[in-house]
Amino acid sequence: MKAFVKRWLAGAAVSAFGMGVVAAAEPPELASLVKAAQAEGRVVVAGPPVQAHRDAVMRFEAAYPGIKVEFSGMPPQAYEPRISTERAAGKYVWDILITGVSSTTFARQIPAGWFDPLEPVVVDPRARDNAQWAGGFAAGFMDKEQRYVYAFAADLAGGMFVNRDAVGAGFGYEQLLDEKWRGRIAILDPRARGPGSTTFRQLVAVLGEDKACQLLKNQQLVLSESPKQVVDWIVRGTYPIAIGVDSATLNGYQAQGIGKNVVLVQDPRGTILSKWGNIMLMNRAPNPNAARLFVNWMLTTQAQAVWAETGKVNSRRTDVKPGNESAVVPAKVWASAYNLSSEKTAAEGVRALQLAKDCLK
Repeated sequence: MKAFVKRWLAGAAVSAFGMGVVAAAEPPELASLVKAAQAEGRVVVAGPPVQAHRDAVMRFEAAYPGIKVEFSGMPPQAYEPRISTERAAGKYVWDILITGVSSTTFARQIPAGWFDPLEPVVVDPRARDNAQWAGGFAAGFMDKEQRYVYAFAADLAGGMFVNRDAVGAGFGYEQLLDEKWRGRIAILDPRARGPGSTTFRQLVAVLGEDKACQLLKNQQLVLSESPKQVVDWIVRGTYPIAIGVDSATLNGYQAQGIGKNVVLVQDPRGTILSKWGNIMLMNRAPNPNAARLFVNWMLTTQAQAVWAETGKVNSRRTDVKPGNESAVVPAKVWASAYNLSSEKTAAEGVRALQLAKDCLK
């Protein structure tokens, strides 16, 4: 964490979270792209169904007046069938996809040609400065080809949260199987691709398949398909243990003084992921210049600072102040840790998803 904070302090002059994230001076590499993007006048973004992240994305309009952001917040189970149907019908609606990734990203979307290579369009030297990214710029690619899926965020995985009003210190993952907590654990449905299945995959990595299955079968878990509902339940004490908490939503409550005693239980493996912080450039984007400009902007210090601060998450950029100190991934750990967002571990995600379906029959 010291490396992140030290380098952020060195670049603190560019932080200013509440400002319009307008660069002081555009590099010459962007001049023609900005003009072409402004001529198109809009960029169409499919992004997270999280208000804080929407707010961060909308700052693009302040950075580049005259380019409107058309944003739709959707979880994977909503955008996957929608975009598949549209593309099959020859409709190319979207410019940018910002989302969490799963095995489907690598096994279906990339082979189906959903995305164009992202690296060639990053022409802003500030966006691709190796010295300012944990592990270097290229370490952000989550697909094996290192072409399509770019992770700009990095957090320690937050699989389980507890409400300290009801759960004492020292509670760990193994205690989830204690009869005392039967019927008192809420979980984001792990049978659907997205945050729920990703969180369950973390449980499998920590507990092993047998114990993870016992948890689903024997502990009378309360399932929800709504990330917000899971957060509502734990901050209000309805269920004192929650699996699959959206940290941005939780931090929104805590900023209002609600659920201040809800805390993350650290994963003993130090598992990491990029959460919603992955960006893809859509193939046959209807506004190709605005899409390319958006990619460059999203990877700058200014845009990443807003993403981290509003969403209470952490950027891979080492010159950005952490949005969530408790989940900071040290720069040297990024390339070697067990990464739930990487294609290298995607097959384990498929297995965990099937395990959840089998254990909840």
